[in-house]
Amino acid sequence: VTYEHEDGSKHTVTLVGPDEADVAKGKISWLSPVAKALMKSQVDDTVEVHAGAGVEKLRVLLICYG
Repeated sequence: VTYEHEDGSKHTVTLVGPDEADVAKGKISWLSPVAKALMKSQVDDTVEVHAGAGVEKLRVLLICYG
């Protein structure tokens, strides 16, 4: 999944199981707040991530499977 933060920065992540997570390689656990927000999203959706620092909005740019 490629998404854009409110500040315009873009990130690409792969959603994986907790035992495979490696943030440095762009692999985040499907249990993380970002992954949970992205799970049922579609391209061009804006999702809200609820984290310790408050709520952040992310815009989904691309979703690839496999």
